[in-house]
Amino acid sequence: MTVNRNRLRVGMALLAAATLALAGCSSSGSKSSATGSNTGGATTGGGGSANKSPIKVLQIAVLANAAFSNPQSTVAAKAYVKQVNDAGGINGHPITLEICDSDLNPNKETACFQQAVTDKVAAVVGSFTIFAATGMKLLERAGIPFIGGNGTDISEFTSKISFPGDAGEVGWYFGEAALMRSAGVKNPSLMYCDTAACGLSKDLASTYWSKSGSGSVKTVSAPLAQPQYTAQAATAVSGGADGVMLASSTDVIPKMVSAVRQANFKGPIALIDPFVTDQTIQAMGAQGEGLLVSGLLAPTSDSSNPGVQAFVKAMDAQDPKASKDGISEHAWNGFDLFGQVAKTVQGDVTASSLMAALNGVTSPITLGLTGAWTSPGQGTPPSSTYPRLTADTLSYLPEKITNNKLVVTGARVKLTF
Repeated sequence: MTVNRNRLRVGMALLAAATLALAGCSSSGSKSSATGSNTGGATTGGGGSANKSPIKVLQIAVLANAAFSNPQSTVAAKAYVKQVNDAGGINGHPITLEICDSDLNPNKETACFQQAVTDKVAAVVGSFTIFAATGMKLLERAGIPFIGGNGTDISEFTSKISFPGDAGEVGWYFGEAALMRSAGVKNPSLMYCDTAACGLSKDLASTYWSKSGSGSVKTVSAPLAQPQYTAQAATAVSGGADGVMLASSTDVIPKMVSAVRQANFKGPIALIDPFVTDQTIQAMGAQGEGLLVSGLLAPTSDSSNPGVQAFVKAMDAQDPKASKDGISEHAWNGFDLFGQVAKTVQGDVTASSLMAALNGVTSPITLGLTGAWTSPGQGTPPSSTYPRLTADTLSYLPEKITNNKLVVTGARVKLTF
């Protein structure tokens, strides 16, 4: 991701601490149109499909918060909707898209979920949420599906109306630990930042390690506000550690890698692909060569992938300056899932008909950026803790930094204990 992950982590920690104080405030999300002219109300696109009933969907995003924003998600949503509407809609039904700005505020985010209920949308699609648990309950009562979120809230993997397109935070950090296993590591350590979000990362990586074999992970706290990480790196590589995992911010990762390398550590180092941007690769230079990376979606460097080709082409047509990163890919992947399932609905696409179709995918469909997808609940979930993840979605993509590029090194790996 090209967003400032450091600001996101800090912002999440501050907002989590402020949730109780904000609970008594009244606020609402900001609603905007995303197709046709941007006049404040949902409008339909072209393609000669306006004679059939529209399919109304809503996306939750953070448009301009100083701590973190993801406007590239809305670009991906608009690009998908325009592409579909220009081709005649879904079975002749145009898509109308509402975008609700949560402003990274728990009350405003809940208000966005309420907007989805009030406006009777067919689905909430391709959204980035941090405080989703309350909002999910609103959607549950209204019977509105939540499709292809960014995977940053655990409720996305437990709520009966949630349909993840991939494994989100769970897959990223389970995958990081799995990379250590596949590299033959026996005694890993993990350096993690001092926020609640990094704490979750630590717990997920440690959980997978302990459930997939013997031993435990040595964890080393590495606070964000430091100029260098020499002391933490020395602790991480001591005591026979033969592999190091990292969980921090995009800005900090190069400093962590440098500190571990300067400690003369020769073993595998692993991290997740949101931290591997063009900027971080450049900042790490030769020290980044050979890093193991846990990914979820096909990287845009994989130009031979038809799904990547479709995503890049649509993004360039909508806004060539928008970031084509992990966040915008997640939004696109969510809309891809929505669109493919909506095509199977006979008649009007409503929340109830779409929910039934989402629950009825027994033969895998193929998402361009992630691969096979079937409905949650088809068979026993691979993890009872995250019942909305399937054997296909609970997976990661093994990647590696080679010659200053992030490259895929093998087929998608299903995560099992």
